[in-house]
Amino acid sequence: MRKLKRRMENSLQEAKRVEAELLKRLMKNKIPSEEVINALVPSQKEIWENEVVNRLIKEFRDGIPTKDAIKEIEEKYGKRVASQIIIKRLITNSNRERRIKACELLGELGIADDRVINALLETLKDEATNVRKAAVVALGKIARKNRIEKELLRQIFPRINSKSWRERAGICLTLGELGIVNDEVINALLKRSKDKEWEVREGSALALGKLGIANKKVIKVLIKLSRDDKPDVKEAAIWALGELGVPSRKVIKVLEKALKHPEIVVKVIARASLLKLERSKHVKISNPLS
Repeated sequence: MRKLKRRMENSLQEAKRVEAELLKRLMKNKIPSEEVINALVPSQKEIWENEVVNRLIKEFRDGIPTKDAIKEIEEKYGKRVASQIIIKRLITNSNRERRIKACELLGELGIADDRVINALLETLKDEATNVRKAAVVALGKIARKNRIEKELLRQIFPRINSKSWRERAGICLTLGELGIVNDEVINALLKRSKDKEWEVREGSALALGKLGIANKKVIKVLIKLSRDDKPDVKEAAIWALGELGVPSRKVIKVLEKALKHPEIVVKVIARASLLKLERSKHVKISNPLS
């Protein structure tokens, strides 16, 4: 029985080797026609895509593909090939702006491919804040375009307890992008509002505001975060209180107090939040920003 199993495994490996060799020969002088590509089974298409990606990467050498080049690749070889070029040549680039551009391009392509999703999730650990935020936006775009919000939520949710504070912060922001509100999401974000890392607390506040969760527990937490020592957390909480649209006396008191804050950014955000409450609930602002 073992010998038979071993022979079957060897035969399968040999078949894959021959299959790969035939595809390489097929591509040696020219790219296969659309009819030939469409006739390939999934495993053959994957081999073909990898071969195209490797060939194109060699052509770029140390050069970086532009947005126009990516568009041309997409039109000629398809979105999956284009996405792999972005992942291999841009998303791991040492240049921060190029990593941001990579996330933006992946978001625009909108492919709900495991390799794309995993690359973006890995980018949530990037040391640059703007790169992480670009990855969050891209994940949101892909989820909405493919209507996979629930599937992506299930995939990313365990990561909210990651050992990496960058990933925890990124997951909080991604939850806000996905727009799914349930007790599990709310409780996880409330838990992260107490995180020792201020970037995670900021992400929690922004997500709670974006999701529009206007219950007493959330409002209480946001009021507490509005007194946070870190300016970014304070600003996020004040913004979120305006997004919730609940003109309670406690909320208005917090926002009006923020109008007197020495930091101009805090004042501006507080003013904007009060104006939102005024427009939505006819609240009179007693202490406008001069």
